[in-house]
Amino acid sequence: GNMSWGHAVSKDLINWTQEDVAIPMLQNQGWEDFTYTNTTGSLKDKGEVRYVGVPTTNWGDADGKKAIFSGSIVVDTNNVSGLGKDAILAFYTADYQIATRKNDGAEDGWGTWIGLTEIQEQHLAYSLDGGKTFIQYSKDGNAANPQAIIPTSMNQGGDAANFRDPSVVYDAVNKQYYLTVVSGQQALIYKSSNLLDWTYASKIERENDVGNGVWECPSLVPMKVAGTNETKWVFCISVQQGAHATGSGMQYYVGNMTADGTWVPESSKTLQNPMTMDSGEDFYAGIPFSNMPD
Repeated sequence: GNMSWGHAVSKDLINWTQEDVAIPMLQNQGWEDFTYTNTTGSLKDKGEVRYVGVPTTNWGDADGKKAIFSGSIVVDTNNVSGLGKDAILAFYTADYQIATRKNDGAEDGWGTWIGLTEIQEQHLAYSLDGGKTFIQYSKDGNAANPQAIIPTSMNQGGDAANFRDPSVVYDAVNKQYYLTVVSGQQALIYKSSNLLDWTYASKIERENDVGNGVWECPSLVPMKVAGTNETKWVFCISVQQGAHATGSGMQYYVGNMTADGTWVPESSKTLQNPMTMDSGEDFYAGIPFSNMPD
């Protein structure tokens, strides 16, 4: 289907008016040619593979499209990105399929055919008109065929097909931003000072119910401890299977952030004992607000 970001507006959060699509699927995307070694997932035994061809969202028809998956938004009030004061920055996962080959030089140099496989990468679009329209960001300036801000080559999770749901938050103490994405049974943390250039910082690995489904839609939330000046960092995550009321649900863990971008759990037992966000069986993929009045 048409996997895009929709747009609706409301004055009272009850009555909503549908607007034009905010971030449509990427169209007419160009030829891709890059390599990656998967250490987990369906291609873990293939060694270094070559992804080469025109992206598609149609499993067989090279339609040149990339789907717009979930993510998060930051209002850049101080223009640290240089994209404009109060620019609205939308971080999202682009998802597509592409021809995949072993990078072994066979078949006239193309590599041994594996098949069509999935790719997920992190992108950025920004708005200068309050969210009515968005412009695709690309370091080379080509908004029509944008480059990923965190491409597959920066995926430390080891599975090119599972690398999604970017959530961005500001660390006021260490004066840097964190972007958290999931990759299978782990969450990867990247850091940046300008919201454009990201480096890998650390990861959080699952210790409870390992192997049962995947993690999705992570977020790091700084919260004051009641009655103190201490700040804790709450790691929130959605689990596909095995939640409190069976099926899917949201869990959270309490910890701290270090200056190098590492989330440290409160104790050695923290990750083994998730706390439940909601006791229902359909509370999933919640997106937190940050830097808002209580």
